Amino acid sequence: PVPASAWEWRMREKSAGRGPVAFDHGHHLWSTGWFLLGSPDKVHAWIDSIDGIVDCRGVVTWQVRDSKRMGSCELMHAHDLKIQSDYYANDEWIEVTGSRGILFIRRCTGNIHSGPVIQIYSGHRKLEEVRVKSDWAGGFEGATHNFINAIRGIEPPRLSGAEGREILRFALAVARSVQIQRAVFVDELDHPFPAWYAWRRRRAERKRLGGRPGLLQRLLPDRTGKYAPQADALTRQLLERYNSQAAGDWRVSLALILTADSGVPEQRYTLRIDRKDIQLEEGQADSTAVLTLTCPAGVWAAILLKKKRIETAVLTGRLKADGKVEEGLKLRSAFGL
Repeated sequence: PVPASAWEWRMREKSAGRGPVAFDHGHHLWSTGWFLLGSPDKVHAWIDSIDGIVDCRGVVTWQVRDSKRMGSCELMHAHDLKIQSDYYANDEWIEVTGSRGILFIRRCTGNIHSGPVIQIYSGHRKLEEVRVKSDWAGGFEGATHNFINAIRGIEPPRLSGAEGREILRFALAVARSVQIQRAVFVDELDHPFPAWYAWRRRRAERKRLGGRPGLLQRLLPDRTGKYAPQADALTRQLLERYNSQAAGDWRVSLALILTADSGVPEQRYTLRIDRKDIQLEEGQADSTAVLTLTCPAGVWAAILLKKKRIETAVLTGRLKADGKVEEGLKLRSAFGL
């Protein structure tokens, strides 16, 4: 059994706003998330309590710094459920989904799941199995050996001081998010004016994601017409921007209609793509193309110049897509739009 003294200091942490699940036990969860995905940039947490002591139920989500990776963690307290375990009455399991496979990690503490501890799904019917030592006590043995070897100068510590502090910031950001009921940028914890820092970051994100325009943008007409004279030259440069590796086995005909804009007459093009080969035909838009894009010349030029996001042009009705719209996703990756 877990001694009362072990619970006593955990309750002291709870009184300071750092619960036994999300902060104490959470250190292991957040260090695992850090190890698998990288350093967190923004954290959002919703945590409640059933009995006023255990900080469960809860959901924590986070975005990884300088990356498209995201993580989520669900915290549950099933007080009427018996957990099969040789140690604490809890268990964890992890799924990591990537572009080419899914990693399953089970029985991190208890024995709810049976079968292999680690399995990998990579598109084949049968899951690949990875055999490793998986007893919970093994983690303590490995950490103890590393601690001793680090003191003796044989190997570096498993976590450096800076890395340990980064994981602590992760845990503190979770607690802070629960307290103020909003997403918390991890860097705001070290900023002298955290609210101002968070406001600036949120404003920058809205701008990057093409969110709601500011007051002047809503009152003034679209200003992309000034780019219209560049539309033809930029369209021809698509041949140079084509990334055949990103396109893969793509075989398609795409039509592009640039409507008259700011004195520039209507222009029509057809893009024919056959894996590594690409051709641009000017003066006509293939009526049999699987996807036809229609927009003012200035809008198209602004997209190619990265002055306007293609998603924003679609949502605001400035760019119309007819046909297999899903081909537009390949268009983005193949030409870096």
